[in-house]
Amino acid sequence: MVGPPSFLRLRVERAWIFSLGLFQSRQASSALQRSLGFPRPWDRLTPKVILFVLLVIAIAGTLTAGSFVGLALEHRQIESLTIFCGLILGILFFEDHRLLIALFAVVFILLFGLLSIQQFISAANLDVIFFLLGTFLVAGFLEQSLFFEHLASQIVRVVGPRPGTLLGALMLAAMIASAMVGEVPAILFVGGAMIQIAARYEVKSIPFLIMLVFAANTGSAASPFGPVGITIAIKAHLTVLNFFRWAMPVALAVLVLVFLICRWWFAEDWQAFAQAVHREHSNPTVPDPSLGRSAATGWILVISMITLLIFHTQIESWLGMRANAMLLGAALGAGAVALPLAGSGAKELIRRYVDWSTLVFFLMLFVVVGALEVTGVTAAASRVLMHGTGGRPAAIVLAVGWSTGLLSAILANMLAVAAFVPVVADLKAHGAVCPTATYWLMLFGASFMGNTTSIGSASNIIACGMAGKRGHGTIYFFEWLKIGLIISLASMALATFLLAIQTHWLTQG
Repeated sequence: MVGPPSFLRLRVERAWIFSLGLFQSRQASSALQRSLGFPRPWDRLTPKVILFVLLVIAIAGTLTAGSFVGLALEHRQIESLTIFCGLILGILFFEDHRLLIALFAVVFILLFGLLSIQQFISAANLDVIFFLLGTFLVAGFLEQSLFFEHLASQIVRVVGPRPGTLLGALMLAAMIASAMVGEVPAILFVGGAMIQIAARYEVKSIPFLIMLVFAANTGSAASPFGPVGITIAIKAHLTVLNFFRWAMPVALAVLVLVFLICRWWFAEDWQAFAQAVHREHSNPTVPDPSLGRSAATGWILVISMITLLIFHTQIESWLGMRANAMLLGAALGAGAVALPLAGSGAKELIRRYVDWSTLVFFLMLFVVVGALEVTGVTAAASRVLMHGTGGRPAAIVLAVGWSTGLLSAILANMLAVAAFVPVVADLKAHGAVCPTATYWLMLFGASFMGNTTSIGSASNIIACGMAGKRGHGTIYFFEWLKIGLIISLASMALATFLLAIQTHWLTQG
């Protein structure tokens, strides 16, 4: 009998030794818990753990078997794909422990030698992590100084007892903010205001927070100022005016559709919110905690950061800076200014308001996806896509756009775009005709279908972290998926139709 390949035996032996160490550690922990009389949560998780391990083994076995029957996967590609699939399954099975699952995924990447230390650092996308850190610090200072209470009170005062108008105005604000500075600052600022409004009216905040995430992701397709838009704008040489001409009208139409679907899906929560609004306005009982406090400092900080983010390209050009240096510098600089403004609350700002678990989760996710790129999985995907379309322009547009969207459903959309931009470049290098509509549908796929799951976009993950960290409950994966799938498919279908009309059925534009 012929044994398994040597590389597979070596990997299995390493994994077995690592797993044995974990098992022995768990046995010792369980014995200690029994001796102290503590409950053992592992007992409840055991069936899930067994099923999870069996599924990961099945995936690895299927990929390995495929490499012997013409699938042409190298062992490093099999390992990186297995770890990636294991990460996705782990999040599905143990969504309350997604950081732990992501850490284990990275451990196995290092254990199998899929990334060198230099590749690990490069894949971690530290520029994105530090950008998020800066925005967390700014949002934390704003919450600490009751800026969001002030903003919520002003919105409620202007709109009055019209709940539908109020929620519509918040969704439009989330879209505009996302178009101006990206979906991450948008959901931190507008989402923070929504949480305060929900607390004021004593209603559940999660449904309305999800609505705002949908709106923020929709707005990220309207301009090149977010991480997805700027990546596509640079690679396709598209200007701000191009985005206003082609992307913004589609994003506005999609926002109307998203509003109507949310109005139908969250009908009960909508009704509860309407009753609370009318009850509060007829007999006010909730005082404004920001009354008598100046919000000028918060407004200056927010407007300064937004201005630098909007004009970062021009500032970088004037000062001879590297690309995106001001983009990162604006967020970190604003975060640095927030610390002395917080005064004695600076330590609490860092400890309480920075969502460290979300930042680390992002870093681990970037590393796992980086392993796919380093091992050649993404390059193999481009070859398959080129072969499947037959070189037809409309087919290429549809394949790239919807494939980016499907990948955005399970990854942060910025990673999906980063994976498919080289695919388009490779298609062009091989003589395929890729109209500009390819980039527009890629943009729509990443932005709109990033609404599918709770990990489809940076704003999704941050919103889940906001809800949990502020004690508003957990947004579960399947709870999000049920409405997210409807929103994303409807949005993408409408965007594809509107783009097709404008581009002679996806052959120009």
